[in-house]
Amino acid sequence: MNELEVLKKALPEMVSIMNALPGERFDMKSAQTILIVQRRMEQSELSKQLGIFAQLLSKNEPATMDDLVAAAVAYIRIKTLVEGNETGYSPVIVRDLVKEYKTQQTKLKNILRLSKVNILTAESYQRAVIEKTILKSERFLSAFEKEIQDLEEVIAKEPKSLIKPKEPDSITEDVKELPTKPRKFRGIQVPKRIVGFWEEVQKKNQVTQELKEEEARYASSRCREIPFYDSTLNYSDKYICKDVPAFSLYKRRESIYFGKTENGAAGIYNNRDKSLFELMNVNEDFVQFMTTDLLGGEYQLTPFSGAEKEAMEVYFNFICACFEAYIGKLTTVMEYLKFKDYYNRLMLMRISLEEKQVADYYRALRLADSYMEYMRGYDLSVSDDREEIIQNITSEKNLNYLGDLQIILDNHVICSEAKENIGQLQEEIRYFHGKEEEAEDIEETPVDFLGAKVIIQFLKEEKVIDEALFTSENLEQAVYDYLTRKAEVKKIGIDRNGERVFLFICRNGSVSIPVINRKMKENWKETDRDYYEAVEEKIANKILKLGETEDENGTY
Repeated sequence: MNELEVLKKALPEMVSIMNALPGERFDMKSAQTILIVQRRMEQSELSKQLGIFAQLLSKNEPATMDDLVAAAVAYIRIKTLVEGNETGYSPVIVRDLVKEYKTQQTKLKNILRLSKVNILTAESYQRAVIEKTILKSERFLSAFEKEIQDLEEVIAKEPKSLIKPKEPDSITEDVKELPTKPRKFRGIQVPKRIVGFWEEVQKKNQVTQELKEEEARYASSRCREIPFYDSTLNYSDKYICKDVPAFSLYKRRESIYFGKTENGAAGIYNNRDKSLFELMNVNEDFVQFMTTDLLGGEYQLTPFSGAEKEAMEVYFNFICACFEAYIGKLTTVMEYLKFKDYYNRLMLMRISLEEKQVADYYRALRLADSYMEYMRGYDLSVSDDREEIIQNITSEKNLNYLGDLQIILDNHVICSEAKENIGQLQEEIRYFHGKEEEAEDIEETPVDFLGAKVIIQFLKEEKVIDEALFTSENLEQAVYDYLTRKAEVKKIGIDRNGERVFLFICRNGSVSIPVINRKMKENWKETDRDYYEAVEEKIANKILKLGETEDENGTY
C-alpha cells in the first residue's frame, strides 16, 4: 500500500482538525500512522505539509490557536494533493486548492451563523465552548482568505497562453500573404539559388503529403494505410502486436508504421520486401489497443471516452483487415479466434462500464438532491452546484458533504426518525461504491538483524526503571510490550554487539517519534545507514500493524 493510499484512508479522521478547539490536546487514532508515513516519504510539498500537521500530533501540551490554524491550512493542502493523487503543486492543483478553501469558507460561515444563534440560548458552561468555536472559525476564515489571495496571485502570474489562446497577430497574418522575397540580413542579400532551394523543398513536401492523402483514399481499413517505398526505415520504438505477433508497430517521430516483426532490429526496419505501411489515421490510444491486454487484470478500467471508443473501433477494423490479408500466411485461424474472443469480452466490458457510469450518475443524483434539500431546508449555504456534487459523490470526494450533514445533526435534529434518515444519507454518500474489505497487512521485506537483539527501555525522571532484550524472531512481542506498557518515557531500538541504538521514543503516552534524523544518517557509513534504515522500517511496520488493532479502551 503506497503513502497516498494510506493518507487517503486517514483523511476522514484528519478532517477532525476543523472541529478542534484551542486549549485542548488534539489527538487522532491514526496519529502513529501519519507520523511514520511522513517520515518515510521523499521530500515533496505533500511531505512538508504533512510535517506541519504532524507537529500538532507530536505535542503533549494543549493546542494553541496558532497551532490549529497552521494544521488546518496544512490539512486543506494535504486533502487537495491526496485527492488529486499528486505530491506537488501543478496549475490544476493550485486551482483545486482555491476551490477547496472557498468550500471550507462556506462551511465555516454556516458554523458561525449557527453558533451565533445557539449562543443566545446556551447555558453558561456551553457558552465558553461556543465562544471558542466562533473565535476559531473567524481565525480559520481569515487564514483561508489569505491563502486564497496568495494562490490567486500565483494563478495571475501564469503565462497567459496557458489560460487563453494567443490572439493572431494581424501584422504577421498580413506579412504571410505577401509574395515571398529574398530576405536581407545586415545588408547582405541571400542568393536567389538558396531561396529557390527552400522553395523546392517546401513544394516537394507539399506534393508528397498530397500524394499520401490521395493514396490513403484507397486504403482497405480505417487506418488509411499507405505503402512505404524506401528500402529502410530508422525507427525509435517497436511494439509487437498482441493479436498478430508476426507484425509490429514502429514509431518514428510522430508517425506510426506497421510491418513484419522479423524485419525490424536495432532501430532499423529492412523494407526490401516492401512490407511496411504508414498508418495515417491512428493515435496513442490505437497503439494501446494493438499492443496491450486491457483485460489481463493489471488495469482498472474506467468508462471509455469518445476518442477511446473511436480508437477501439479503428483497431477492430484494422485487425480484421489484417487477418483477411494474411490468414494462413503470417497469421493463423487460432489467432483469429483468440482475437474475436478477446474483442467480445472487451466490448462487454465497455458496455458494462458505461451502464455502471449511467447507474452511478442517477444514484448520485438522488443523493445530491437529498443533500441539497436538507441544506436548503435548514437555511444553510451550498458551495458546489448540482453537477459538481454528483461528480464528487461518484469519485468519493465526500468529506465536505458528510460534514455539512453532521452540522445539521449536531445543531438542529432531535427527532429520532430524522436522525436515522440523515444518518442513512451519510452512509450512502460515504460508501457510494460499497464498503472496502479489511486492508491487508503491509507487506514486509525480510530483514537480517545480523545477530542484533531488540531492546525496549522504560524511564521515569530520566532514570531507567526497566528494560528487556528480545531476539529478532520475537520482534512482534517486543513491539507489543513496548506499546502496551505505560511509562513516562519508553524507547525501542536494537542492541548490536553491545552498541545500543534507539530508533523510536514515546513520551507520556503520546505517539512514537523516530529518534534518528537525516543529519545523523548522513554521518554514518553507507552500509550502516542501509542496515539501520531497514531495521527502522521493520520496527515501524510492526508498530503500524499492532497500533491498528488498538480498541477504544487502549488495549490490543
